[in-house]
Amino acid sequence: MTSQNTLKRRIRARMEKTGESYTTARRAIVGTPPPPASGAVPGYTRVGGGTHHDSALVSNVLHQMGVTGPHNGEPFSETMLIGLGGGIGVMYFVFEYEGHLPMLSLILRHHPDDFVVGMLTNAGIRHEVSTTSSPRLAAATLGRVIEAGRPAICRVTAGALPYDPRQPIQGDHYEVGVIGFDSGTALIDDEAPHPHRVTLQELADARAFTKKEKHRLIEVIDRDPDHDFATGIRRAIAKTIHNLTEPVMGNNFDANFGFRGLEKLADELESTKSSGWRRRFTTPDRQFAVLHRMFTGIELEWGATGGLRPAYADFLDEAASVLDRPDLIGAAGRFRAAGKMWQELADLAVPSAAPGLGRIREVMDLDQASRITGVSHPVLGPSPFDDLRAEFAAAGGLAEPELASLLDSMAIGVRQILDVEREAVGRLAEAIG
Repeated sequence: MTSQNTLKRRIRARMEKTGESYTTARRAIVGTPPPPASGAVPGYTRVGGGTHHDSALVSNVLHQMGVTGPHNGEPFSETMLIGLGGGIGVMYFVFEYEGHLPMLSLILRHHPDDFVVGMLTNAGIRHEVSTTSSPRLAAATLGRVIEAGRPAICRVTAGALPYDPRQPIQGDHYEVGVIGFDSGTALIDDEAPHPHRVTLQELADARAFTKKEKHRLIEVIDRDPDHDFATGIRRAIAKTIHNLTEPVMGNNFDANFGFRGLEKLADELESTKSSGWRRRFTTPDRQFAVLHRMFTGIELEWGATGGLRPAYADFLDEAASVLDRPDLIGAAGRFRAAGKMWQELADLAVPSAAPGLGRIREVMDLDQASRITGVSHPVLGPSPFDDLRAEFAAAGGLAEPELASLLDSMAIGVRQILDVEREAVGRLAEAIG
């Protein structure tokens, strides 16, 4: 348990020392995993890994197909794929329902556009997206893709597959790679360094759980020889700029997206009105609910450490070479600065001296280490956060003066991030014209 608990810290420390990618540093520490078991489509020799779920998955799929970047003839880097998908973004909501703890949703990845489709489209990768309400047709389509020697990118509900301990919720979905069949089971590429095995019925149930876009499947075909890669990069950057600075939904929810969303977050953190956090989240349970979600939203969910900003900065460095626009490197530097500020904000949200709350990073590292090393998941059954919440509540949570001081500091941090990211986006707009 101790080695698992510190694994992610060791990987991050090696990255800082050597400049290696997350995947390279991880493999140097835990070793190169064996190739997938029999039944995988030919050539699918790379499973899991990466710094970010979707880009790692797409990178593995393209690697199996032998698709390389037109700009360098090398496999697509994860950071290039992250940028092509739209890169960074902001979505901030707090959902409150009677009888339930508040649910903070902070997504710092490009949103609400389809991230995987954006990657493939802007990379010039021909693909087909299919959905159906018929389990029979869904199984037939998946079988056809695998029979053709291709992996399939399938949408499943989080927690609906048997190895995932999360509670399934309608609409909380993500993509996995179905990479083959073996003796009545499906092989799944989902972060671990070896394929998960589930029955075909378990896979079908996970694909059908969410009512909208049931059995969604993306079949990657090949690279479009007529695609202008530079145009794809410019289009992706322009979309990032648009979604941070302009309305994206066309309704009242636009106040929760992009820089408007960050402004709303800062306002609610510092406000003493009924809409402010210090009046809405007074009990220990409610404090824990929003603060721990703030941390995981920045450091884990839908993105990567530093709110995905460091990875996006790496994309801009690579894009600067492809587009011959060295001024993109200046924008990259500002996003790296923003990434450090996001990490500081995440640490603020879970003060180390707060009982329970201060151990969030330790528990999250253990959870992530289990996925990286492929050991049994440590949180089957009750969530480990339940114990931490109970510990925090037993200590009385944060008193009003302590909570007010914390929220004021967090609001200052959000406004500083806004200043830096607005400057960075301004440089992006100048760079691509």
